[in-house]
Amino acid sequence: MNLQPPLIRRIRGAGFADYTIFPQIAAQVKEVVASELLRDKIDALVCAIENGEDLQVDSLAKPSGFWRDYLESLKSQTWNDISFFELEFLFYHSINSLTGFFDVGFDGFETVRQRALTDAIQDFNEELNTINWSSPEELIKHLVQRSTFGNTADYSQLDVTGMAKNNESLLLVDQSDDLVKRLTNSPINRVEFIADNAGRELCWDLAFIDGMLRTGVQRIIIHVKPWPMFVSDALTSDVKNTIQMMNEQTSDSATCLMGERLTQYINSGKLDIQAADEWGEPRHFSQLDTDLVIRLNNADVVIAKGDLNYRRFIEDRMWPEETSVIQAAQNVPFSAFALRVLKSEAVAGIPTEVHQHLNLCEPDWRCNGQYAIIQKIGE
Repeated sequence: MNLQPPLIRRIRGAGFADYTIFPQIAAQVKEVVASELLRDKIDALVCAIENGEDLQVDSLAKPSGFWRDYLESLKSQTWNDISFFELEFLFYHSINSLTGFFDVGFDGFETVRQRALTDAIQDFNEELNTINWSSPEELIKHLVQRSTFGNTADYSQLDVTGMAKNNESLLLVDQSDDLVKRLTNSPINRVEFIADNAGRELCWDLAFIDGMLRTGVQRIIIHVKPWPMFVSDALTSDVKNTIQMMNEQTSDSATCLMGERLTQYINSGKLDIQAADEWGEPRHFSQLDTDLVIRLNNADVVIAKGDLNYRRFIEDRMWPEETSVIQAAQNVPFSAFALRVLKSEAVAGIPTEVHQHLNLCEPDWRCNGQYAIIQKIGE
């Protein structure tokens, strides 16, 4: 009998579920809305979550069939009854519904993501010149690392300024060589790239995408969120704005030339931006619609970025750290490479000696943004 561990839940005062702080996130939105009544409603939302009150779902938007059915299933439940994975999604969906995103397109986190891009572009410009272009293998290896560690800054966390930058984090699992070989040693017709954050991370994701296309990959689909989520998660507009800002850098700089190539890739269809509703819904990778599963399963390579996507792989369960990824992600109907900086409690495939040492010496290692994983999921 194959018993699964419990879903991660919110426990007041303990663990990651209190590490992501809803009042501070709500305060960011209140700063950009004009209505006092709306600010009061946002305060009431946070209070309801903190007190475990009944879920009020009738007034929430239903932008997809999934959301319609899911919200209907939540009636008579409280905020304490649902898993933390669902709670986070429902928090951001409530914010979007209250502020009118689905009615008038108001994006309460747009200024945060724009600031993240503005803050990132100069450092990105400088760091891009340090990349080793000596061979396709060396180029892709460097870009895999940069794309992974670009995820250290996450604006849904309490403190992004104190988190590590670049390779100061430590890779607890490193299967990057397998990814590099897969991308460079055989013809690759299509890569499906599931993005995470805007700003610094998206800059390096696009650099990685540019590198793959320059070294022989024929086509890449970059998947982004269909609506604002988790403060800094990338939307279609963020991809376009990032490429535009690259284009605006000093003429003939490496960044400007990259922006020009990315623009050409989009115009020619070699790079496509897609924002399926599923990415904005509280679904694990075992619960995606059939059409999307077929797409991902038929891709030559799937690359999934960031903490949220990793949680989707292992269903945000409290697996013992050394549990094999094959077991933890047994219900995922496609294989992929996960590139992730740890900022939540869901992990699998961590060597025993590694997690025992960290549990003893650094109890918050799962959530503090100092450690990373480059890990193959599935066969």
